[in-house]
Amino acid sequence: MALNYRWDYVKFLFDSKHKTNIQNTEIFFFFPFYHIGGAERVHIDILKVFKEFNPICFITEKSKDHFKEEFENLATIIHLRKLSKKKFKAFFLKKIAKQINEKQNPIIFGCNSLLFYDLIPYLDKHVKIVDLIHAFSDNESWAAEIYSLPYVSRINKRVVLGAKTKNDFINLYQNKNINSDLNDNIVIINNKVSIPDSYDKQFNDNLVVLFVGRDSGEKRPGIFIEIARKMLEINKELKFKLIGDFSNFKKDNLLENVEFVDEIKEKEVLIQHYKNGDVIMITSRREGLPMVILEGMAYGMVPMSTNVGEIPSLINEQNNNGILIDNNQEDSKIVDDFVTELIALNSNKTKLSELSKNAYNSIKEVYSEEEYVRKYKELFFN
Repeated sequence: MALNYRWDYVKFLFDSKHKTNIQNTEIFFFFPFYHIGGAERVHIDILKVFKEFNPICFITEKSKDHFKEEFENLATIIHLRKLSKKKFKAFFLKKIAKQINEKQNPIIFGCNSLLFYDLIPYLDKHVKIVDLIHAFSDNESWAAEIYSLPYVSRINKRVVLGAKTKNDFINLYQNKNINSDLNDNIVIINNKVSIPDSYDKQFNDNLVVLFVGRDSGEKRPGIFIEIARKMLEINKELKFKLIGDFSNFKKDNLLENVEFVDEIKEKEVLIQHYKNGDVIMITSRREGLPMVILEGMAYGMVPMSTNVGEIPSLINEQNNNGILIDNNQEDSKIVDDFVTELIALNSNKTKLSELSKNAYNSIKEVYSEEEYVRKYKELFFN
């Protein structure tokens, strides 16, 4: 159920039906969006874990409706996007906090929402506070890891996706002279991935390379296009697919070996692209641990990625399950390195098969749904 955003936070405070929803839960989520994105799919998975507890989920920014129905099926949705810009924000935050404080064992969980951190000073000590940081940003003041610093001592647990982000936090705390005891509050929980029961990958005669994401500076789809452009001069048989909203990008980058696929909401359709592709490519300048790389590997795709974020903790020589490209070089050199690796992989189907099987096994061993559910329930209720 969702209410009109203009009145959501008013009804949250005064509407009797809404108060009934509040009375039936002690779990409150704060997420910015329900549009298409890897983070939003992670947030859906977290909501699924706690659906039986009738959670309330605050959406704190203006959002497209791509995953709106999925969110509404898992929680009572309350839109607060107007609240973050109103001069009465403190007044309403106090009122929202009062409703939460009245619960016996309330838990609030936030990710990518600055309003979540704005609420913390108004919460009583018995409220359990948990946040999730997908990855560090570029030290902008609005980045969650920076914006949250005044409230670190009040955050009971901080979820990260891997050892790199945990170490980033430890170094940040040290640089900001924050008590090192708070390092113990940082916990690693891997994302959940739908994994086929068995490995069954069929490869194309020439590689089909996928880029699944959005048109943004950090994702660098332009590098993907330049790789495809160079491959036209070497081997026209390799095919490249960009999956996502690239409407503003497409008109200037039409190549005969590149197919543009619109945003995909249905998971089954995206899975079919994974099954039909050979290489899942990440060209980002920064990342956490992208869902698309995990999902592609689960269906036997070979990951080929810049060595950013948590990706090297999963894809490395020891695991022999993919190919990493050095991100600390000029874009033109990054393009050349990707092209070189694609040419080599396309001509060595034995290596392609070996990397593919190892990629599948890497995901199956670590990213099970059962472990994911266990860790999140333990995080909330222990």
